[in-house]
Amino acid sequence: MHLETIRQALQYMEDIFQDKGLDNSQYDARNIVSQITRIPQLELNLHYHRLLTSDESATIIQCALRRVSYEPLQYIFGETCFMGFDFQVNHDVLIPRKETELLVERVVQDNEGNKTLLDIGTGSGNIALSISKLRSSWQVDACDISEKALQVARINALSLGVEVNFILSDLFSEIRKSYDLIVSNPPYISPEDYNNLSPEVKSFEPQEALLASENGYYYYRRILHEATGHLNPGGLIYFEIGYNQGSGINKIAEKLDYRVVDIQRDYQHFDRIVKLSPKY
Repeated sequence: MHLETIRQALQYMEDIFQDKGLDNSQYDARNIVSQITRIPQLELNLHYHRLLTSDESATIIQCALRRVSYEPLQYIFGETCFMGFDFQVNHDVLIPRKETELLVERVVQDNEGNKTLLDIGTGSGNIALSISKLRSSWQVDACDISEKALQVARINALSLGVEVNFILSDLFSEIRKSYDLIVSNPPYISPEDYNNLSPEVKSFEPQEALLASENGYYYYRRILHEATGHLNPGGLIYFEIGYNQGSGINKIAEKLDYRVVDIQRDYQHFDRIVKLSPKY
């Protein structure tokens, strides 16, 4: 099969995406064509009759077939944008979400001066590296239990020109310092909610970076329990949480002698960012 023109390629993809029931079929089709032809999406209408090379046609068809298998575009292209920065991603790391930008923004807005910070479960490094870009005087460490994830994070650090100390560690197991700030977007999907996730997530994103026992609270409890020896006086902890976990985080914090300073809602008015401080 050979797609002759940009218009034919767009129509081909929109048809098969709609047949598969994919959301945003037109956006996905235009995104793929734009990526392959290097023509901005807003200008594609001006190039409907532009002939495709055989390589362009073959690559577009390959991308389309990956997309109809529910593979996210970010994995197909190997990159995504977060906080205005380009990050490489693959199947070893989660795709950074728009909601997580709220965590970065909150940490940066709340804290001035020189700070030391630890990002737990860094994945692609999107949180730690974005904070480091925005607060270049801070000393930022980031840990993850996955060496493959850390390899992605190191590549992103190089491409962004940022120095972050990456540590292979199961939470605090290999951490030997204390910090002014601890941030984390840990796995927080309960087994029940995991079963209801879209095939894009369940079939392609790393399960270990999503799923948490104890109804999704396992890592929050562990981090708060172990953080006491790694938090400087006056230190703060920031979490991203699930849409329905605000009250549960309050209960865990109370048991472990933390105070929930506040809970910030996301763009859909769900609880999303939690700021905590020790009671002592």
